[in-house]
Amino acid sequence: MKKPDIVFLDAFTMNPGDLDFSPLYDLGNCTIYDRTTPEELSERVKEATIIIVNKFLINEQSLAFMPHVKYICVAATGYNNIDIAAVREKNIPVSNVRDYSTESVVQHVFASILTWSNKISYYDRQVKSGRWSGQTDFCFYDQTIPSLRQKTIGIAGYGSIGKRVADVATAFGMKVVVYTRSEIQNQKNVEKVSLESLFQRSDILTLHMPLTAETKKFVRKEHLNMMKPGSVIINTARGPLVDADDVYTALESGVLAAAFLDVWETEPPAEQHPLMEHPNCIMTPHIAWAGIEARQNLLLGLVDNIQAFLDGKWIHPIYEKNN
Repeated sequence: MKKPDIVFLDAFTMNPGDLDFSPLYDLGNCTIYDRTTPEELSERVKEATIIIVNKFLINEQSLAFMPHVKYICVAATGYNNIDIAAVREKNIPVSNVRDYSTESVVQHVFASILTWSNKISYYDRQVKSGRWSGQTDFCFYDQTIPSLRQKTIGIAGYGSIGKRVADVATAFGMKVVVYTRSEIQNQKNVEKVSLESLFQRSDILTLHMPLTAETKKFVRKEHLNMMKPGSVIINTARGPLVDADDVYTALESGVLAAAFLDVWETEPPAEQHPLMEHPNCIMTPHIAWAGIEARQNLLLGLVDNIQAFLDGKWIHPIYEKNN
């Protein structure tokens, strides 16, 4: 049986050099590119039967250069880069990889929370500037260090990541409120709330929902104005869930004490936004998902998806099969 021709179009962000991709090579004739431009596409995929993409756009235009493609695998959970109507029209099955980055994202969320609560970066700068050496007392602290216990964390979206955030928050003694369409069962320490209650009650709000027409700019002026003064928001999901201008205004007014943004509306950002320079906005370059174990899990998920396809099965579909 002829080995499949597998092409990974944009692998660098998944593997800048610290992963072993040999499990992919074992599946067939596999070619891996760090990045692919539209001009390079036709030559690279002309014989490909299986395509792997992370963020490369799959639409009617790019599919036109893939005459032999039988299967597409997304090296991510989100699949905003896939034109579902276009792949459905061509009856091309597409799979994503699910739940691979849960622990990595949760770790990033609590790294953000503890950065805010314990002011580690601030005090590190103060010590290195010589301020401690000039003190009379054995210690100094000029910024309040709040306890997380009994603080209310609001979780918008309650999939695998949201549930693990709730688990860790409970271990810290936090109160957990959740905004989700799904029912919550057997969760003693978790309360399902309305959108209004989510914003009104959250000391810390963390976003773990997909980007849809309904969730775009979920964090915006009318919702931020419901929050307690000095609240915190964290976005490790998708940039457009947040209105950057409104968050900036909320930071300036004191409605928000801090904003932790790991994602942006366009990535990389097209230009510097004032929010990026605000002292109480901490930004990271979309790395919450990128722990080494998470990326190893992602690799194994790609291998499982492709092996299943080669065995005649379509697992983890991103759309329902045509009748």
